[in-house]
Amino acid sequence: MNFEGGVKVRQLFEFEDLSQKLLFRKIRIERFDFESSPQIKTLLMRLGLLTVLGVFLTIAGPFGTYRSGETIQRFVYWFALSAVSVSIALCIQNVLRKCGREWHVLIKESIVILGTTILFTPFLWVWTFHRYPGPLNDPPTVFWMTSVVLAICISVSIFRHGISFFLKQAGVAETENPKVARLIWRLPERFSGRIIHLAIDGHIVQVITDVGTFDLRMRFSDAVDEVSEIKGACAHRSHWVALAEITEIITVKGRP
Repeated sequence: MNFEGGVKVRQLFEFEDLSQKLLFRKIRIERFDFESSPQIKTLLMRLGLLTVLGVFLTIAGPFGTYRSGETIQRFVYWFALSAVSVSIALCIQNVLRKCGREWHVLIKESIVILGTTILFTPFLWVWTFHRYPGPLNDPPTVFWMTSVVLAICISVSIFRHGISFFLKQAGVAETENPKVARLIWRLPERFSGRIIHLAIDGHIVQVITDVGTFDLRMRFSDAVDEVSEIKGACAHRSHWVALAEITEIITVKGRP
């Protein structure tokens, strides 16, 4: 079978149990467009940022690495450290996004900082002693490495949250939903409206916006996850609505 663009084939096991009345699923072949996939775009963006960061650290040569080894060796060294540290921090943030949504931001940031420091320092130690681009005349101690990693994590956290704080203090206006929902990347490129409501229609998720309705073949739970950047709630197991779009709540026999 020929398809334009990429193709993703997903095998779902078939079940048929009349006693339990289980629904069976069939093999589905879904179109997979690399240009419109939010996962691919996010991955490429992060790889680009890590490459830029690796080049910057290679040229800057912090901690005496400027004169150690050749340029390509320094780049591999710093790129690997950047990729692993960012990956660890993102994994911890994803876990907290699911398990600690109601926690205070200070608690979540503290867990990210401490978790990244504890998990990344051993890798930094091993990687430095095996792949350092030059001779280690004065090998650093584990305590020194831990202190440096902790200081960098704290600085990055302060920088991330400090920017938004100073913007608020300066009176910079913010929109109701400053972040763009990932689900928008699945809509046509010309789309520039607002997502109002999600609903299930069979195996299709209907995306109701202020400029029209779009149908997407995906799981409803995945669609709700991809609009997590927008403040909303599931009014029903088959319906999600943006809170900013609610103008009135009507009750029928005491129920909304």
